[in-house]
Amino acid sequence: MKIVIGIVLIALVIMGLAAYLVLMLNAREMIFCGDVKNDSGTATAVTRVYTTDLSANETLSEIIVKMNESQDGAVQVQDLTEVLAQYQNIIYAPVFTITVQQVDTSTYVINGSVYNGVDDNGDAVNTDYRYSGMNVSTVVTDGIVLAAQNVYDDVQQDEQDPAFIERPRVIDPIVKGEASEAAFSMQDCSSFRAIVHGTDAKKLPTVTFVYVYNVDSENPLDFTSISNDSLAVTMKIAFDDKGNLAPEYELVKTTPAEE
Repeated sequence: MKIVIGIVLIALVIMGLAAYLVLMLNAREMIFCGDVKNDSGTATAVTRVYTTDLSANETLSEIIVKMNESQDGAVQVQDLTEVLAQYQNIIYAPVFTITVQQVDTSTYVINGSVYNGVDDNGDAVNTDYRYSGMNVSTVVTDGIVLAAQNVYDDVQQDEQDPAFIERPRVIDPIVKGEASEAAFSMQDCSSFRAIVHGTDAKKLPTVTFVYVYNVDSENPLDFTSISNDSLAVTMKIAFDDKGNLAPEYELVKTTPAEE
């Protein structure tokens, strides 16, 4: 009997060591490398780069060179993809997009999406890593949120839905703070929409978007992850000399994630 118990204990120890080795070998340090912002018309796209390379500055430097070579300081999707492809240690590059359109004198429809990655054509692709627990908060200055909505694939293209534009509130997401804030829980979708109305005749609205999320692997044996990472973007409604909508986007510094 003692021999059997001894064999069982040895087997359990071996299994424990094997599990520990699997965990250690498959849990790399995911390091934030930098954010690359591309503005195009009334839209912006922020690519957040994660790496396992402690010398990741080389990657970011090459991206900055690409930005400086362009006239508007933007990086084409194809150029960005080529740079990232040169570095095998770039393991995750999610893309956060925001676009806005004016529907009347003081009302704006804002659409946002988050993709785990994009291809050369800017289309969403499946990646080895993914975000989870994505929550988005929006805070409006000099304006109010008329409506907020999680957008699913079958209605994502319907940006001019009159029923939605006329709807003053929705149950989920939550509009709060005397209608100056909206909170989105994107657990089963990748896009959101908000309608913002300016309340000050002398000031145009400013909207701040704060994304909080986790990152984990599609592979159950890969334990590389990040908890509670965050990205913040401010959009200032503005117009150019010709009176065309020309919003100004700016990245806002946030606290580091817990690894």
